[in-house]
Amino acid sequence: MEKQLIQLTPEILQYLTDFLVSDKKLSKNDQDLVIRIFKSALKNLLDVYKKQKDFDKFNNQEVLYLFSELLDYSLGELQCFNLLHPNQAITSEAEDILAQRASDKFLLLRNADTSPVNDNNMDYYDPRISTLRALEFYLESINRPLAHTNPTVSLINDIFETIFRKIAGYCKMMTLGLYPDGFVSWRTLHESECIVSLLISGGDQVRYSYIKHIAYNNALRNQSFFSKEELDKTFEQLKNEMRDHNLKSKDMKKFIEYGWLYDHPKYDPNDVLFKLNFRDGVEKLSGLSEYSKIYEGASEIAHSSSAFFYVNDASCKDISLSIVYQSAIRISELYLTYMKDYFEHNQEKKKKALLFLSDAKTISKYLDAQVSNIEVSNDDQEEN
Repeated sequence: MEKQLIQLTPEILQYLTDFLVSDKKLSKNDQDLVIRIFKSALKNLLDVYKKQKDFDKFNNQEVLYLFSELLDYSLGELQCFNLLHPNQAITSEAEDILAQRASDKFLLLRNADTSPVNDNNMDYYDPRISTLRALEFYLESINRPLAHTNPTVSLINDIFETIFRKIAGYCKMMTLGLYPDGFVSWRTLHESECIVSLLISGGDQVRYSYIKHIAYNNALRNQSFFSKEELDKTFEQLKNEMRDHNLKSKDMKKFIEYGWLYDHPKYDPNDVLFKLNFRDGVEKLSGLSEYSKIYEGASEIAHSSSAFFYVNDASCKDISLSIVYQSAIRISELYLTYMKDYFEHNQEKKKKALLFLSDAKTISKYLDAQVSNIEVSNDDQEEN
């Protein structure tokens, strides 16, 4: 006798309907549509499971998860229809098609995150993930109200906001087993760390210069937003500054992106090795050139070289965890320094931030030791 666990009882149907009302903010008409699509998709699903005789593998909790996940796919198909066919009524034939798509996607994708390709994903509760995520999320929650996406008002907080979200994105990649992508994302994190450290250490002068170069970039990239007089005035000022540094017209894009470095106290006009680029300019002045080789390796993967296609996932995982933690700790310390007045007036928040930071440093030491052990092991193998 078949085990009949997959049953849509009136109580479960009411629960799913209530969920749509409370969480999805749908109109009554769309709620009814989603439920109809869901019921039809569930029928398709049951037909498949009957053929495969897969009833026995589901327990009650898994059945509830099945219902909620299939409901989400049904909602997604309705949203897709409304997006592609605005103001068009959905016929019964269209409902059947949407239901078939929902059940097809459910069957295809329900095991995607646990397929053999992704069988080494890091759990979200893995301390190597949760510790970094807690530090990032706590500081981001403090920073969020201060970031207004307006460089003239909130430049540093805007940049920190982007950085914190980048760290959150890295954590998500690791839980999906996207270790090479996580390694590449460190590359952007490293660039951001170098820039924000210079903007903080350089004071108002370098921050004003950075904002000015944002304006130069807007004038170059979005010329239709400005009048001819505005553009002429901006480019005249830009060219005069370039002449002050003996730059040619071909150097304009480099100057727009990196010319603010000339205003940093650490810039030495007698340094013949200084260049308007990241590695010989930003990274060098920020004092983080020790990461140059790792940055180069991440760049090779980012640009789809042969290294991208044959990269070692395990190495990317171990190396990126180590260096992302290192960057995140320095970034957090920069944030605590920049927000010193805030934390002095909010001691409890400072105490909690320092606790999360301390936990991150403990994990970081462990990760660095793991990478060192791998490097030592590789050296021994080469000698043998």
